[in-house]
Amino acid sequence: MPKSYEGQEIIVSFEPKKCIHSRKCAQNAPDIFNVSADGDWIQPDNGDVQQSINVANTCPSGAITYKLKNHAANPDIKINTLHVWENGPLALRGNLDIANQQASQNATLCRCGLSRKKPFCDGAHLKGGFQATGDANSIESEPLEQTGGQVHIKPLENGPLYVTGNLEICAGSGRLIKRVTKTALCRCGKSNNKPFCDGAHKATGFSAEGA
Repeated sequence: MPKSYEGQEIIVSFEPKKCIHSRKCAQNAPDIFNVSADGDWIQPDNGDVQQSINVANTCPSGAITYKLKNHAANPDIKINTLHVWENGPLALRGNLDIANQQASQNATLCRCGLSRKKPFCDGAHLKGGFQATGDANSIESEPLEQTGGQVHIKPLENGPLYVTGNLEICAGSGRLIKRVTKTALCRCGKSNNKPFCDGAHKATGFSAEGA
């Protein structure tokens, strides 16, 4: 469960399970996010509100989130995107609903099949020597009628990530691979059509809980 740290104008929350230790928080706002601090390592009032918002918006895993105390809800993301990291996870930013997990706007999801925190990445791809391109070929697709809205991500038992909603799938460089409203993404690490599922999980005996 996330732990919340309350400032005068903003509440910043941190969920350790999702953290992939990118250190963007400590690098971009060291006075607010100080792992060496006595007491709470997140102190929102040690900087301005926008610093905390910027860190939360750029936290790739979604481990850091925020809520403004004088607003009913945070603004929606206008374009839902997924970036495929070279030899690494799937990095999503959008209006995300990950099955049985707290809704968030950022997430890094395992695609190597090795994470112990599935569906989230825990960095196991580094120790496991996972290799997979982040630069898959572009596939012709029609422009989406809408680019926002909620994206639902459902890990299927012993199978892929089933995704519904408006989503632009991009290479790590930002180049568009495909626009989708429904797709299945590989999370076993064995597909020959990454980032998409090709059924390889069945042949390789991939095992993972669904939601």
